[in-house]
Formats: sequence, C-alpha cells, structure tokens
Amino acid sequence: PGIAAGGMGGLPGSLALQADMISKKGAGVLNVNPGKGGIGGEAWARGKQGPPTAKGGDATARGGDASASLQPLRILGISKDMKITMASIFGGDGGKAIAEPGAGGDGIPCKASAGSGGRGFGQGGAGGGAAYQLTDAIPGTGITRFEEKGGKGGAAEVQGAKGGFGTHCDALDGTGGNGGVGGNATAVAGAGGKAKDSTGERGIATYPGGNGGDGGDACHPGTRAIGGSGKPDGAIGKDGVKKPELCPKPQIPEKPPKKIIIETPRTPPPVET
Repeated sequence: PGIAAGGMGGLPGSLALQADMISKKGAGVLNVNPGKGGIGGEAWARGKQGPPTAKGGDATARGGDASASLQPLRILGISKDMKITMASIFGGDGGKAIAEPGAGGDGIPCKASAGSGGRGFGQGGAGGGAAYQLTDAIPGTGITRFEEKGGKGGAAEVQGAKGGFGTHCDALDGTGGNGGVGGNATAVAGAGGKAKDSTGERGIATYPGGNGGDGGDACHPGTRAIGGSGKPDGAIGKDGVKKPELCPKPQIPEKPPKKIIIETPRTPPPVET
C-alpha cells in the first residue's frame, strides 16, 4: 500500500529588543510584527494497480499539522510615551492530504472475476493556533493589539479506485469475467486553528467512491459490480453483453423414418359343405 505523511510546520521566528536599543529615540512608535506559523507538509500517497484478478493497492495520506503562532512578549523598561503596535498574528495552515489507491486488475482469462479497487483514506492537517502572551507591561503604555487568527485546516482529497473489468471472452460457448467492486474512500478534513478573535476554517474533504467494473461480453456474459462507498458512492458497472454468434448452435435431432404398414387382404377360410 501507499502511505504518506506530511511534516509539521516550523515555528515562527522571534525578536528580542532591549530597552537601550530604543531609549535614545525617546517617545515614538514601536511596531511588532511577529512571524506566521509554518504550514503543514502535503502528503500524497498512491497505491499500485492490481495485477490480473487481484485487488488494487490501498493508499493512506495524512497532511502535516501546522505550527501555532504563540508570541510571548515581555515589555520592560519602555517609557510610557512609547506607543507599541502589535500586528495581527496568524497560525499556519494545515497540510493537504491526497490519496490515490490503485485500480483492481482485470479478469484474465475467460471466466475469471476482476479484482476490487483499493481503499483510500486521507486526513488533512490541523491548522495552527495564534495568541499573544503579554506580560510585564508598564501601566499606561500605549499598546495597540490587532487580531489573533487561527490557521485553516488542511484539505483531504481521496478518489476511490475503480474495480477491474471482466474480460470479454471470444471462445465458443465461453463465459465472460465478472466486474470488480469499486474501492471505498474516506476523507477527514483538518480542523482550523483556535484563536481568541478568529478560529480558522475547517478544510474541505472530497471522497467519491470508486466505480464498479463491467462484466465481460461472451456467450455467457459476466455480471456487473457495485461501486465503493464514499460521498457520493461509486457508480454500478454494466453487465456484459450476450454474444449469440459465440454460442453453439443447437443440434436438431434427426427424425426416425416413418414405418409403412401395408395390410394385405385376408382370404376367408373355405366353407365346408
């Protein structure tokens, strides 16, 4: 099976300022613009296509969680005349998960049933939270704080794999293969990061089930298969088509010859006198 996992987003950078770095300027404005949390890594998993009559490979993908933007700020030794502006902070976005399972193998030779499609699962990474943590501020210092916004949850995309096709059988009086069942698909979107002012949006999950395979054409055609579960479920395949030209012609038994019965007239016995 194919398995993939995205890495976690990196932490935002930090900045330290001591009072003597800005005290010479006297009253003024100090702008604090923290970094955004790193995004989670994308995960892309693929399953192999199944060999003849065999099931396709499964695929599992998990997007990486984003990093939070948690900013601990200590404000010491700054004059009350100093105006401090803190920009909005954002948690990182969760990583995307993509899972592509393998299709089922076709039914080979005649009469062999096709393989089922592989199963797929994907989970988007969680968005990062965001929060200022302000301590030791001098009372009266002019501090303007902007928004704290959580990152978006990662999307999850899974396509259920299709079932294999039953083989068309060209042999006289042959039987076509049955179609393979479509693979199931499951996806879970990543949750948005939590923050005081705005929680991030949950990601989007898409996970249609795989289509069922068609039956093979033959004198005795193969049957269709159902689709895999998902949202929506996969489509049902089509039954194979009957091919009368591949069917043996019925033998008509010969009629026995008719019996001909010839009756000869019977001579009556002589009458005695």
